[in-house]
Amino acid sequence: MSQSNKRKNGRGTATVARSKPRVTPSKRVENGDVASAETETTRLPVLKTYKIYVGGKFPRTESGRYYLLKSPAGEPLANICQCSRKDFRDAVVAARAAQSSWGSRAAFNRAHDHKVLLNRC
Repeated sequence: MSQSNKRKNGRGTATVARSKPRVTPSKRVENGDVASAETETTRLPVLKTYKIYVGGKFPRTESGRYYLLKSPAGEPLANICQCSRKDFRDAVVAARAAQSSWGSRAAFNRAHDHKVLLNRC
């Protein structure tokens, strides 16, 4: 057995970690198990929480608070992080540190950097 298939139990002996095969709802329907396929498709919607961008990273906010972004029809779209004063101060410090190198670049290079950043989001 390879080391990746072994897992130590509490007594120092190795046991083999076996995972169950995952059964998708389509396979359950094919096997005649319609009830479990229906319960698996009724999931709660989980909205994406967008983080802040400070100093080339996407850190979590200090407060952990967010607000719900809704569409004009009133449907929830996403969670948006709500920054605290400390988060804002950190963003200003990072912006001031980057301003000298950022300002010395040509407009073409700054536009390229914006495009790369937008593709990462």
